[in-house]
Amino acid sequence: MPTRALARVSAGVGISVLAGPALAGAVLAGAVLARTALAWAALAGMARAGTAPALGGGLPS
Repeated sequence: MPTRALARVSAGVGISVLAGPALAGAVLAGAVLARTALAWAALAGMARAGTAPALGGGLPS
């Protein structure tokens, strides 16, 4: 394998090793934000419908 090709492969592997955890972290953060947004949207919908849980926790009796 020529030296230039080997250098390119090595650089690509290095970038992949560095980008992998960063990409995984970004995906995880995006998933957490999406879940939080869905939870808030559901709570807002329940509040509009008058079925939101009481602030003290649990369902109103």
